[in-house]
Amino acid sequence: QLLSDQALLVNQSNQNIIKSGSGGVLKNEGKLREKIAKLQKDLNEKLRNEVKLAAEAAESSKEISQLNEEKSSHEATIATLNVEIHRCNEIITHLTNELKESKSRTRLAEAQFDGLKDAIRSLQEENEEKSKLNQRLLDETIAEK
Repeated sequence: QLLSDQALLVNQSNQNIIKSGSGGVLKNEGKLREKIAKLQKDLNEKLRNEVKLAAEAAESSKEISQLNEEKSSHEATIATLNVEIHRCNEIITHLTNELKESKSRTRLAEAQFDGLKDAIRSLQEENEEKSKLNQRLLDETIAEK
């Protein structure tokens, strides 16, 4: 748009120069030069802004690219950690089952232990009774002789 405005002003100035002759040429030429200078200044400013925006866009694009790489890296890490979590959960399940089995065996062993203690106590009592009976029979046999 700015370039077409400048081209239009240049055409107008050429037409004004032709129409006005040599006396009015100097006035119009000065005005046109000022307009051209202003338009050139505006164009330069817009070009600088466009270059600045392009540089910022490039920097933003670079940052987006880096962030996408980081995102991919984080997603890969998350996937790896999820696999590790699954593996750990399987290990926990296995160890929990082993613990339940161990507790069951422990209860059984304690029950057997208590049964054996009762059997030993019963056998000791029976042994004491038989020892007393044996002693009594021995005493009676000695007394009869």
